[in-house]
Amino acid sequence: MVPRRQEFGHLAEEIAASDVVLLFLSRGYFASKACAIEYEAAVRLGKPLILVHEGNENKGGLPLEQARRDCPEPLREAVFSGRPIVSWQRSDAFQQIALKRIVAEVLVACGCDLPRSVARRNLHATAPADGGIAAPSAGPAGFEDGLKPETWLSGTAGLFARLSLPTVSAVRGEKVDHGAISLGSDALYLHKEARLVPKLRAGPLTLAFSRHNHGAREIALEIASLVAGCSAAEWPLSDPPAGRVVPLLLLDASTFGGDSGERLAGEVRQWCAQRATTPLLLHAALAEDGGCPFEEVMQRTPTDLVHAKLYSQIALPWFQQPDFRKAALVALSQELDQRKAA
Repeated sequence: MVPRRQEFGHLAEEIAASDVVLLFLSRGYFASKACAIEYEAAVRLGKPLILVHEGNENKGGLPLEQARRDCPEPLREAVFSGRPIVSWQRSDAFQQIALKRIVAEVLVACGCDLPRSVARRNLHATAPADGGIAAPSAGPAGFEDGLKPETWLSGTAGLFARLSLPTVSAVRGEKVDHGAISLGSDALYLHKEARLVPKLRAGPLTLAFSRHNHGAREIALEIASLVAGCSAAEWPLSDPPAGRVVPLLLLDASTFGGDSGERLAGEVRQWCAQRATTPLLLHAALAEDGGCPFEEVMQRTPTDLVHAKLYSQIALPWFQQPDFRKAALVALSQELDQRKAA
């Protein structure tokens, strides 16, 4: 263990007084003496850990596997094994998801010993249809009979969480199995949180994809199944399109690479030649999503496509992790709606 040094104050004591410890994994985190005092104390005291990963290397981040390797080997399993890791994001919609996941992890970590005040107040509410904040009301019938209620815990900044309690004893402050509590970001919502566009306002639109763009087909079919007025079709189109055509291009570690790279480039050239069909770009940046930094995509992109201003628009972020994927689909639906309405 790293000895506590005077210049670091009482970090170990502060960890001991904490209920949950959040580790923000950025470049150099495990090389920091101050951070070492904190995570070593947290492991030694058995404190619940929440891992938040900064993957953007331009913001001081590093690949997740590098963070694992940087962690001292004797502590690696205790820090990482079986523990969910929250990917930190800076774009508003995706940062909301990251914050919700952090709150969810805190609630799960503390859910084994919920405050008695929650049991006394017996809060219960339902998510309003219009996306506003629900007001707490009387608890559900049968609460005192040992049923499994859903309790809404109010937080700050308009954040609400619905926690499925395994038994009423959990509400009364008794210890329960930590693994019996499950809380994802779907159980949390924010006031004025972005919503999926259910129907395109200005009529039908065809989202075109290339078979040589790995992953684009699945995304196009998924958004078409969620948004009325949107259909998906492989390029080149075999039938007359329904309304305006918007090509979809997924930028990841495989784009414009390998045997299919030139065939994809040929189809993208067709899109660029038809100025009315500006491609909609999605960018997967995380390595665990099969992504890569945008600079790597640029290096593989044929020069003529760069000069044709393929990247004149900002690409929407894309993720495979379910919570972030839902937010990406919301952003995609809004972009399609705006393009059609323009």
